[in-house]
Amino acid sequence: MRGDLVWFCVRSTTLAASGISEDMGPADQFDRFGRVEGGGIRLPETGNWTDREAAEALRAAIVRDVDRIIVTPGQDKPLMMSHEVGKLVGQFRTFGFAAVQRILLSGLQQRDAAALSGAVLSVGLGMGVYALKTMQYGGELSDDPTQWLVEGVDRSGLFGWLMDMNNTAEKMSRGRLGIAALTGESVSRYQSRNWVGAMAGPSVGLIYDANQVLGSAISGDWRQSDTRAIRRILPYQNLFYLRGLFDAVEDGVNQGLGVR
Repeated sequence: MRGDLVWFCVRSTTLAASGISEDMGPADQFDRFGRVEGGGIRLPETGNWTDREAAEALRAAIVRDVDRIIVTPGQDKPLMMSHEVGKLVGQFRTFGFAAVQRILLSGLQQRDAAALSGAVLSVGLGMGVYALKTMQYGGELSDDPTQWLVEGVDRSGLFGWLMDMNNTAEKMSRGRLGIAALTGESVSRYQSRNWVGAMAGPSVGLIYDANQVLGSAISGDWRQSDTRAIRRILPYQNLFYLRGLFDAVEDGVNQGLGVR
């Protein structure tokens, strides 16, 4: 009896969020034609419904929920990103704009345990990615719990473009602005980017790297950062199973040129 009451409340809330009330067709049609599989999986069987308008209303509600669950950038991005310059600067950042609308703001509006548990899980997975990436690059894991939390939030995608702005500010100010000013350590996701790429996108950053390499080659003032800039230009250099090979080549080039 209590389980039926809980299901009734959950169903009523979910349908109401999609603009469907209990006295409308979908609720009655589901009770008549729906079935429950093992494990409590409820299948509406809309193909058998006699009320076609009710079937379309439920299908529209399902599509709406799927669009909310799977973050796909759409009209969430700024209008400036519809122009060519905006597309160039905002390259690979459309997910960040969509995430703020569909994850952060949506979760704050729901204010329930499901949204909270999803946020905690996302941050935990982000911490795991931080640990794996740090070990992959041969770095040292931070012993500061605050830094772990910041890394988890950054890599979870919960704050989308807000964290991108923070990371860009940290890169341009060399850690004097943003969260790094409080923790004393910059977020690791932007450490391999130059400040131009962090601000104007990876395509512009690629041009900046090429210009840096050309200038150093002409002047004869070759540095380790120039070798790293060449590496950033090469395809497949960031694949984890090829990283050891690229590391060896980079070290060999630096030793051959006498670069410390």
